[in-house]
Amino acid sequence: MKTKVLLLAFLFISFASVSFAQRLTAKTKYQIARIEETINGYLLTSEAGGASQAYLPAAQVMQVQGGTLMAQNATEQTSAKTAEALRPGHIVYVDLQGTAAVARVERPSAKGSVTDFLNLLQIDGEWKVVNQIRSVSDEQPAFTLK
Repeated sequence: MKTKVLLLAFLFISFASVSFAQRLTAKTKYQIARIEETINGYLLTSEAGGASQAYLPAAQVMQVQGGTLMAQNATEQTSAKTAEALRPGHIVYVDLQGTAAVARVERPSAKGSVTDFLNLLQIDGEWKVVNQIRSVSDEQPAFTLK
């Protein structure tokens, strides 16, 4: 009798934990899809500055050029994009924890490859890019940790 009760308890706990994990996974997948929508808005920028909706107004774009830190307001930077910066790119990965996320986006450039690391926060139910770090390299990335 004890064995049957223990077996039933074990099966119930196993089923409950699998069900919880499935719900958590579905919620996470939904949030990642929402983040990807925001990033695709950034990637599909038009010269009219359409990407500014993806950014928080105070967001900064930072990069190092010739050993010097360059920082610019993200909405100003997107409105000044050239045809070079509008080349199609792709999302390499999205890492999500609660209301914070980090994404890596890569696209080709005449100078090599451009890699952007986007920091995102969920604010009032919307995902916004709060900061962007850019790296321009004439080499392909050596590796990506996943």
